[in-house]
Amino acid sequence: MKRDLLFIIGVKILIGTFLLVEFNMNYPASRINKGIAVTVGDTHTYLLPIENWIDHGSPLYPCRMPGHLLIYGPAYALLGKAWGTAALVIIQFIFSTISALFLARIAYILGGGKRTYNAVLILYSISSFVSVWDFVLSADSFSVSLMITAVYMLLTFRESREKWRMLVFGLAMAGSIFFRQIAVVVLPILIIHVYIISKEQGWKESFKAILLGAGLPFIMFATWTLYNFKHHHKFIPLVLPLHECSGAFTMERMKVAEMLNNWGLDLIHWKPNSVGQWLNSGEIKTTLHPDLISKTTSNYNADSLISIKNAYTEFLGEKDLDRKAVVGRNFILRADAVIIDYQQQHPFQSRIWGRAELAAGFLFPSTIDILPLPSYNNMNVLEMLFKVFTYLLLLSINILAILGSIYFVITKNSRTFIIIVIPWVIFFTLAIWLGWIEQRYFTPIYPFFLIIAAMTATLLTDQLQSRSRRKKNTLSTVS
Repeated sequence: MKRDLLFIIGVKILIGTFLLVEFNMNYPASRINKGIAVTVGDTHTYLLPIENWIDHGSPLYPCRMPGHLLIYGPAYALLGKAWGTAALVIIQFIFSTISALFLARIAYILGGGKRTYNAVLILYSISSFVSVWDFVLSADSFSVSLMITAVYMLLTFRESREKWRMLVFGLAMAGSIFFRQIAVVVLPILIIHVYIISKEQGWKESFKAILLGAGLPFIMFATWTLYNFKHHHKFIPLVLPLHECSGAFTMERMKVAEMLNNWGLDLIHWKPNSVGQWLNSGEIKTTLHPDLISKTTSNYNADSLISIKNAYTEFLGEKDLDRKAVVGRNFILRADAVIIDYQQQHPFQSRIWGRAELAAGFLFPSTIDILPLPSYNNMNVLEMLFKVFTYLLLLSINILAILGSIYFVITKNSRTFIIIVIPWVIFFTLAIWLGWIEQRYFTPIYPFFLIIAAMTATLLTDQLQSRSRRKKNTLSTVS
C-alpha cells in the first residue's frame, strides 16, 4: 500500500504541475494566490462568509454549506487570505491523494481483483477530470474525496468490524455534505448498506457502531440547523433556495431555467451561441435562436418566443424597482403559459425525451470544458493531446459504466449494489430532476463510474480469455 501511495503522489504531482502551469499561463494573475490557489466565479461564496465571520463576527449565511469553516477558518486566521487559500489547496491535494488509494481499494473489496485495483489506481491518478478541482477554491475536491473515504470506511467496517471505521465513515460523509449538499442524496443508499451489515453481524454490535457513526454527524447537522434558526429565524438544515441567495438568480431567471428544462435544453448561459446565452443576454432580439425553432407550438410561434425573451430583457434592464417588479411578474406569467402549453402539446418531449436529451448531454458532452487550457487554435501539441486523452477517457469510462451497470443489475450482483446506486442517484438527481448538466456537476459521479468501468473491462477481458482458451482446447482435441 505504501508503494501504491507513493505512485499516486508522484503521478498526481506530475499532472498537478501541468495543470498549475496551464492555470498560471491562461488565467489572470489576480485569480491565482501564491501560484497554486485558483479563484473562480463563485469562490467568494464559499470563503468570504468565513472571512467576515472571523474579521467582523458576521453570522454565516446559509447560501453555502460551511464545510470550509474548520479548514479555511484557522488557515485564514493564522496566515491571512493569500497563504490561507494556498494552505487550503495543499490540504485538498492531500485529501485527494489519499482518496485515490481508497477508491482503488473499494474496487478490490467489491470483487474487482488485483487488475481492477491497478486499473482504478492508475486511471484515477492520471485523470484530470476530478484532480483539476484540487487547485480550485471551491467545494468539489473536498466533497468528492470525503465521499470516497466514507464509502471505503463503510465497506472495510463490513469486513473488519473495527468500530473506529464507522466513526470516520460518519464524519467523512457529513463532511462531504457540509462541502456540497448534493451528497445528501447518497445517504439513503448508505443507510440501506448499514442495514445489510447489521443483518449480517447482528443488531447488538451493529447498533453500537451505528451510534458511533451517526452521533457526531447528528450533532453537526443539529448545530448548523439551530445556528441558522437563531440567526436567520428559519428552519434551514442545509441551504436556502438559490433565488434567496444570489442577486443574479432571481425568480425570473429561475423561470428562464425552467423553460429551458421544459424544452430539454441546457441551462448554461455562458456557452457561446447557446440558447441559454441567447435567453439570458441583455439584448433585444429580432430573430429566434435556431435551437428553439422546433420548440414552437400552435399557440406560441417564433414571434411569440422572441417577444417573451425580450420581456425578460426588459426586466433585466429596468432600473425602477417598482416597475421592475411588475415587469418581472408579467414575464413569469407569460413563461408559465409557455411551459404549460408545451407540456400539453408535446407531453412526451417535455417529460421524457427532453430529459433523456439532457441526460445524454451530461454523459456524452461534446468537449471537456473544465480544463485550464487555451482555445483550440492556441494549443500546443501537449495541450491538445492532454485534452483529447481526458475527453476520450471520460467517454470510455461512461460507456463501460453504463454497460456494467446494466449487466450487474441483470445478474443481481449484490456486492456491486452500493457502487452502482451511488453515482446513478446523483446522476438522476442532477440531470433528470434538476436539469443541471454543467460539466463540473459530473465530478462526484466520475470516480464511481470509473470503478464500474474497470470492473466491467476486467470481466470482459476474463470472458474473452476464457473463450479463447476453450477454443484452443477444442482445436487441440480435434487435432
